[in-house]
Formats: sequence, C-alpha cells, structure tokens
Amino acid sequence: MFEMHFEDGDRILCLKYTGTITPAVFETHMPEAEEALARVKPGRLLLDWRGIEGWAPEVESHVLHARIQHRSDFERVAIIGTPQMQNEARKADEIMECEVRFYEPDEEPEAWAWLKGD
Repeated sequence: MFEMHFEDGDRILCLKYTGTITPAVFETHMPEAEEALARVKPGRLLLDWRGIEGWAPEVESHVLHARIQHRSDFERVAIIGTPQMQNEARKADEIMECEVRFYEPDEEPEAWAWLKGD
C-alpha cells in the first residue's frame, strides 16, 4: 500500500509504504509522487517504512534511481522504520545531498520535531 500527503503547510512530503515493495509499487505510485514534488516542491521528506514487510530483489534499481534523481530535492529526510530498514536508510544517506536520519517507530515524535525544526 502507498499513501501520500503533505504536512506543515506543504513543507513536508510524507510517503508511507506497507507490504512488500515491488517494481509495480514504483511504476504505479512514483508518477503521483513525482507530480506532487514538481507542483509543491517541499523541502523535507518523511518516509514511513514501518509497515514494509520486505523488498522484492528487483526493486533495488528503482530505489537507487529515485535516490539519485531526488538527491538534491530536500534539505532533510527522516525515515521511520524497523531496525531491518536501517541499512536502506544508510544507503539513502550515502546518496542524498542532505541529512538523512533514521528513527525507530517509537521515535516518531522526534522525527517530526526534527523535520519541523529550523
């Protein structure tokens, strides 16, 4: 499943994923996210990965492409996920031209505070 919405006066784009992430998820939902990014140009991104059950092996190239394409679009990226998702957060931090922070599910308030802060 994929959900998208904006917070904090459209300054924060929130993308929530659940289930197994497959290439079809990217092919179906990335155009919607791309359009929203072009229209609103939020400075910050929240990736809610708490409900991800796994990544299909062929998804890595889609994820890498999205990271490279948007590496300079944000000033802050917060990722909320299970400990198993920390490696994916590290990969994002290596590519993104902004600070990327990983938060465990019980740290959601801290993620929001950091994204909304100056």
